[in-house]
Amino acid sequence: MIQRGYERRYRHLWATNRWQTFYLMSAQVGTDSLKKSGIYKPTDLIKFPWENDSNTQASPLTDEERQELIALMAAHNAH
Repeated sequence: MIQRGYERRYRHLWATNRWQTFYLMSAQVGTDSLKKSGIYKPTDLIKFPWENDSNTQASPLTDEERQELIALMAAHNAH
C-alpha cells in the first residue's frame, strides 16, 4: 500500500520528467534519429507500471485498503 500511495503521489512528476526528457532528446539528436530508434512519443522511452494495468491507474482504494492505511498511519503517528 505504501508503494501504491507513493506511485499515486508522484505520477504527475514522473510523467512530466518523461515528457521533458523526450523533447530534450528530440532537440539534441533530432526527431528523425528518434524515429529510427523506434521512439515516436514520450511513452516509448519508458512505460510506468500503472500505465500497463488499467485497473491500477484509475481505481480508488477499497474500503479494506483505506482502513489498513488508516491503521498504518495511526501506528506511525503513535510513535
